[in-house]
Amino acid sequence: MEIDLNDNIYVFFNFIKEKTEAGLFCFKSTNSGDTWTFSKPCGWGGPFATIDTNNVIHLAYWVNDEICYQKSQDGGQTWTEPKKLDSASGIPSQTAIKPNIASDSNNALHVVYDNSASEKSELYYQRSPDGGENWTKKERLTYKTGVFTEPKISADSNLGIHIVWECYTHKEVYYKRGLFTKPEAPTDLGVTAISSNICELTWHDNSNNEDGFKIERSLYADKEFNEVGFVLENITSYTDTEFNAGTTCYYRVRACYGPAYSEYSNTASLTRSTIQLDRTQFYFGATTAGATTGSQRFLISNIGGGTLNWSVTTDKNWLNCNPSSGTSSGSVNVSVDASGLSAGNYIGAINIEDPHASNSPQTVNVSLVVFDSGSTNPPFGTFETPVHGSTVQSSVAVTGWVLDDIGVESVKIYRESGKNLVYIGDGLFVEGARSDIEQAYPSYPMNYKAGWGYMMLTNFLPNEGNGTFKIHAIAADTEGHEVTLGVKTITCDNANAVKPFGAIDTPTQGGTASGSNFINWGWVLTPQPNSIPTDGSTITV
Repeated sequence: MEIDLNDNIYVFFNFIKEKTEAGLFCFKSTNSGDTWTFSKPCGWGGPFATIDTNNVIHLAYWVNDEICYQKSQDGGQTWTEPKKLDSASGIPSQTAIKPNIASDSNNALHVVYDNSASEKSELYYQRSPDGGENWTKKERLTYKTGVFTEPKISADSNLGIHIVWECYTHKEVYYKRGLFTKPEAPTDLGVTAISSNICELTWHDNSNNEDGFKIERSLYADKEFNEVGFVLENITSYTDTEFNAGTTCYYRVRACYGPAYSEYSNTASLTRSTIQLDRTQFYFGATTAGATTGSQRFLISNIGGGTLNWSVTTDKNWLNCNPSSGTSSGSVNVSVDASGLSAGNYIGAINIEDPHASNSPQTVNVSLVVFDSGSTNPPFGTFETPVHGSTVQSSVAVTGWVLDDIGVESVKIYRESGKNLVYIGDGLFVEGARSDIEQAYPSYPMNYKAGWGYMMLTNFLPNEGNGTFKIHAIAADTEGHEVTLGVKTITCDNANAVKPFGAIDTPTQGGTASGSNFINWGWVLTPQPNSIPTDGSTITV
């Protein structure tokens, strides 16, 4: 009889029910013995049970002269398949009977039983360090001529087990104690990614008496570790197939010898690399005459841990990527080759993979529209600032947006000079500057770079930027179509300017900056009699 942590009562015995059903039965009462239910584990003969600190029922019994073991993790409703212990194997004409089982404070299991032959019997002992999954080889406890039987075993809280038994030959009761010493702790624990949800642990074994090693995992470096695996003695690796992808997992290992545990190893951690893409959709246009949207690019970055080793493949011959592989972060140029394609719509995909990344593969979708020659439209857009009729000074932002069904080649800024236009500069296309246009025109090539801008220093206009000027913004596409996006009349009054002005030279507009030591360069002026401090103390970048 055993009572669990919830005061449920369990009684195990051999039973014959109406001469039609026989075997080992487990009777259970949840109300202090008033009523009973039963289940039927396998087997027959001398059942003994123990309940560990997790309320798992462990049952040992004998059947066909062999010791068997089963357990139930749901209060006796269901039972695992019988597991045979290493009892009478290799010992001819012997019978293994009368087992007794106990669990210790670390939930290791200990079984002692009678192995008999002819007119004598000996006692044997086995243990399981991992709750019944694996068992040590049998150990002989007695070496005298006689009949040793009815063994009983208990475990204390000080790494000891205690066994008593009867000797029918000498009509005596014997006692034996086993004391387990702590094994040495494993060291040099390391963890390596194998795939997106599999990793391998390795460590150094410093002990010579362990039953095995218990592996624990947590999402925290110093708390809430749970056992996830067990390996037998002398094994120094473990494969975790349930790694929590996308998070950092922490591992530790300790050796066990019966109820004795070593100190923990060092804690090792692993964070899966995680692929992040700045864009997952591209649109391209082309004509049967050969005009094509220019190359576009997306950025790959690792927002997880470890090192990202990515590769890029496409599923269409007309779709190209360069480079095709890289490490950590990088940019990939995407281009299309529409030669040989007839007018119509085409869909392709770019796959970005790293078998060790938590979210591999990732996909970038590509849409291509091929137009018949002469069926495309000119570019369209707006010239928005400066406001028409406004008065400006110093540096002025000249901005707007433009799109085209194939691609915008340029936006050029001019000023009127009589009947002629005098070139001032080219607008730069700024990625992400006009998300409203990107949303309004979702299927146009380069819609995420629709916004354009040019910082115009009005001091370089005639008369040092004093007077009225007409500014033109003219867009051209890759096929040579030109469209005037707008004309703005502005008045420049630099003669009365009082605020400082200047420009950032590096990075250039539309340029790329990276690294932690990137240096910004630029210049600044202010109207007299004021001056700019030369130590830069009043300039904030």
